[in-house]
Amino acid sequence: MSQLKYRPDIDGLRAIAVVVVVLFHAGFSSLSGGFTGVDIFFVISGYLITGIIAKEIRLGTFSIISFYERRIRRILPAFFVVAVFTSLMAFYLMLPHDFAGYGKSLIASALSGSNILFWREAGYFNSSGELKPLLHTWSLGVEEQFYIFFPLFLLLLSRYSKSNWGVWIIPLALISFVASIWGVEHRPDATFYLAPTRAWELSLGALLALNVIPAIHRHYLRELIAFAGLVLIVFGVLTLTPSSSFPGVNALFPCLGAALIIHAGSNGQSVVGHLLSWRPFVLIGLTSYSLYLWHWPLLVFAKYYIVRPLTSVEASILVVIAFVAAVASWHFVERPFRKRKKIFTPRFVFSGGAFFTLFLIIFGIATVHTQGFPNRVSGAVKLLASGELDVSASSRACMEKNRQQAKKDEFCHIGSSDVKPNFVVLGDSHASALMPSFDFAAKKYGQAGVHAAMASCAPLDGVALLHYEEDLKCVEFRDKTLDYIEKTAEIESVVLVARWPVYSEGTRYGKDDSGPTLVLMDEQKQAFGNHEVFSTGLERTVSRLRRANKKIFIVYSVPEIGWNVPSTSARNLLFGQNMNIRPKVADYIERNKYVKSVIERISMQYGARVIYPSTLLCRTESSCSIIMGGRSLYVDDDHLSVFGAQFISVLFAPIFNKAT
Repeated sequence: MSQLKYRPDIDGLRAIAVVVVVLFHAGFSSLSGGFTGVDIFFVISGYLITGIIAKEIRLGTFSIISFYERRIRRILPAFFVVAVFTSLMAFYLMLPHDFAGYGKSLIASALSGSNILFWREAGYFNSSGELKPLLHTWSLGVEEQFYIFFPLFLLLLSRYSKSNWGVWIIPLALISFVASIWGVEHRPDATFYLAPTRAWELSLGALLALNVIPAIHRHYLRELIAFAGLVLIVFGVLTLTPSSSFPGVNALFPCLGAALIIHAGSNGQSVVGHLLSWRPFVLIGLTSYSLYLWHWPLLVFAKYYIVRPLTSVEASILVVIAFVAAVASWHFVERPFRKRKKIFTPRFVFSGGAFFTLFLIIFGIATVHTQGFPNRVSGAVKLLASGELDVSASSRACMEKNRQQAKKDEFCHIGSSDVKPNFVVLGDSHASALMPSFDFAAKKYGQAGVHAAMASCAPLDGVALLHYEEDLKCVEFRDKTLDYIEKTAEIESVVLVARWPVYSEGTRYGKDDSGPTLVLMDEQKQAFGNHEVFSTGLERTVSRLRRANKKIFIVYSVPEIGWNVPSTSARNLLFGQNMNIRPKVADYIERNKYVKSVIERISMQYGARVIYPSTLLCRTESSCSIIMGGRSLYVDDDHLSVFGAQFISVLFAPIFNKAT
C-alpha cells in the first residue's frame, strides 16, 4: 500500500476539530460554532484520501477492493463497538417510541445513509435531535458516500487524463458550493445533511492533494498563511451559532482555515504547524475518530436519564469518560484491525464487516417492527409516552396536501359529508392539532367545514416569514383560502388558530434558537419589528373577513411547555425523576402579553369572538395542566394531542351553535 508522508500537524488539526465538536455538544456556550469541527474533518478526509488514491493510481497499484478494505478496517470496527454499546443502552433506557426511532437510525447508520434519514427527520440543532444517540453519524454518512463514489470518479479520470484532474474537480466543487449557498436559504435541512452540498468541502482537500494550488516556498508567506488559517477556524468557532446560515458561505471559515493550514505545511513547517505537532494534540488527533463516536451517545443517554440539561460539571465528567473510552478504542480496536493483517485477513475483514452490518440491520428491523419492544416498560409509562403518537393522521395528511397543492383550488373537508361547508379553520399546525375536535363538533351539529392549515403558516394577511423554506407556498395557500372565503356565500364562520406568540415575539418558548422574522410583503422589507407586523397582519385578516360579512372566532394560544411532554413525563415516571415541566400561569401570561393586547383590541373593534383554551388548561392560579388521567394533553412541547384537543372541545360549541 502506498502511504503519504506522515504529518503530525494534521493529527493536531484533527484534535482541534474533534475538541471543538465535543465541547460544543457538551454545552460549552463559548464555543457556539463548535459544530464547524465536522467541516474541518471533511477537508482533512478529502486531502488524505485523494492523496493516497492519486499516488496509487499513478504508480499503477490502485485497487478498489484494497481501498474499500482499508476503509472497512479504519471505520467499521470502532463503529461496531459503539453501535453495540449504544444499542444495549437504548434497549435499557429508551421509551418504546424513541427506541423504534433508534432502530431506524441504526439501520441507516449501518448502511452509510444516516445523513439521509436525519435529513428526512430534520433537526440537528433542535431539542428532539439532542436525544438521538446516533445523530452524529450523519457526518460519517457523508464521508462514506464520498469514499464510495470519489475513487471511482478518479479512476475514470485516470483513463482519459493522466494529469490536470483538478480541471474536472474544480467545476464540480464550484457547483456544490453554489448549491450550498442557495440551499441554506431555500432547503436548509437538505443542504446541511446531504453529500452534494457538502462535496465542495471534501473537494477542497482533494484539490490540495492534487497540487492544484502552487506550493509555498517563502517561509514568511508560509507563516502568514498558516496563521490566517488558524484565525479563520477560531473565528468560526467563536462567532458562528446554530442559528447561522450553514454550511453555505459561513462554512468557508473552517474549510478555508483547515485548507490553509494543510497547504502551509505541505512544503515546510510553521509556528502553527509546530504547535499542532505537539504530542498531546497528536494523541487526541489519533483518537479523534473514536472520541467522535463515543462522546455523543454518552451525552445523549445521560440527558435522557436525568431528564434535564447537564450541568457543566456533569458534561465535563462525560467528556473525560469519552476520552478514556476513545483511547481504549484506539488501542484495543482501531490499531489491531489496521495493523495485524495476518490475523485480520482481507477475507476476514469483508466477511466480518458484512456479518456485523447484517446483525445491526436485523436488530434495527426487529426494533422497528416491534415498535420499540414496548413490554420493556410499565403500562403507565407506555400510556404517557404514547402521547407522542396521539396525532390525527388525517389532519397531518391534509396539512401536507395543503402544502403540496398550495395553488390548487382544493380543500380538505371535515364534519358531515352530506352538507356543504359553512365554516373554515385557517391557521398553522396548531389549527391542524385541533382539527379532530372541530371535526367531531361539526358532525355533532350536522355541519361541515374546510381544513385550511399549513405548518408555520400564520393567518396574517400580507405577512411573510423571512428565510422560511416553505413560505412562498404559505402565502399562496393563505391567499387562495381567503379568496375562497370571500367568494363563497355558504361560508358563515372563520376560525383563526395559530401559535401566536412565536410570530409576535420571534422566539420559541424555552429555547435559545430564534423564531420567525415577520415582514410586510407590500413593504418589500422588514419595515417594523415583529410586534408591529403581527398586529398589522392580524388586523388585515380580520378586517378582510368582516368586509365579507363572516363571523370570526380567534382561538387564543395554548400554553407552550418548552419540553416534550409525553417523553419527559414518561421518563420522569420510568426513572423516578421529579423534573417539573408544568408551565407557570404567570409565565404564560407574560409570554402572551402583547398577543393578548392585540387580539382583545381587534376583537372589540371588529366584533370577533375569542376562545381561551387556558380556561380549561390553566385552572389553578399557579400552573397549567399537561397530563390528565395519566394521559398527555400534548403531543410534543406546544401542540395538543388528540386527547388534549378533545379535552378542550367543549369550548368550540359557540362556533357551531347558531343560537349563540
